[in-house]
Amino acid sequence: MLNKIITWSLRNKFLVLFVAGVISAFGLWSLSTMKVDILPDINKPTVTVFAESPGMTTEDVERLILNPLEAAVLGAPGVDRIRSNASFAQATLNIEFAWGTDTLRNRQVVQERLSQATLPRGVTPVLGPSTSLLGEIMWVGISAKDASVTPMELRTLADFTIRPAILRVPGVANVLVMGGDVREWQINLNAERMRREGIMIDDVRAKVAGALTNKSGNILEQGEKEYPIRIIVAPNVAAELGEVAIARRGGGMGSASGSGVVRLADIASGNLAEKLLAVGIEFQRHLRDAGIRIHDHRRLFKMLARELGILPFGINMDSQIMSRLDLE
Repeated sequence: MLNKIITWSLRNKFLVLFVAGVISAFGLWSLSTMKVDILPDINKPTVTVFAESPGMTTEDVERLILNPLEAAVLGAPGVDRIRSNASFAQATLNIEFAWGTDTLRNRQVVQERLSQATLPRGVTPVLGPSTSLLGEIMWVGISAKDASVTPMELRTLADFTIRPAILRVPGVANVLVMGGDVREWQINLNAERMRREGIMIDDVRAKVAGALTNKSGNILEQGEKEYPIRIIVAPNVAAELGEVAIARRGGGMGSASGSGVVRLADIASGNLAEKLLAVGIEFQRHLRDAGIRIHDHRRLFKMLARELGILPFGINMDSQIMSRLDLE
């Protein structure tokens, strides 16, 4: 049998060489397009659910949030196991599905079941990103040569310019911006002044929440024209927030007596300023596919190179902090 194969191959050597060339070309093509991941994700398809409950203790989080969520998700199609974790003001639910199930379908099933859970007022469960921690493939840092560029300006540039551009790259599932100075209006209430005026924290919260959004005055019709009316009440700077009326002086929220109006600046200690938070900026990128191809990394590097061209003068972006391409 072996002699016949050798004899046939010698007689048809051009055909044998052609077939060998086709097989070699196919092998090279498969090698160049093969998914390569130095840290493959060996976990089952998982959907993560987060629920925040400000001020709630760990025991209450487990009793009032985790138990209803688990009861709602149990029995959903494809669910193999549910792991939950309760901490102060935070509930986390990891729902594992069977191998081979579709991630988008799993998230849809979980979303439908979450709507059936009875939770405390103000608690809204949200789904985590459709990637695992092993999908992290790159960290990018942003810095400024000029000391006059504040961390707040860097964070604003990362949130509203660089992050949307990177999300347009095919295959990128999520971009997380960490660090930087986040603008915040902080209100420091004076308990003694509030007691003197008969005002509660809920009164301040309700009035401030209503003052942060502009109102609509419907439509003014004049002949054949219509003019939308806007009532602009939202403050633009922190100092304007101190002019928000909280109550009538001397009577709390429900009294019309007294002279004058109690404004937010009258019961807030110090000035209503902008508070700066953490420092440093990095990006975290995830690919939707379980495997990560080499050319996916290269495409991201090219995207970063294009981003460098649109950055303001003096802003540097370092893409060599961490990359899976270095490991592969």
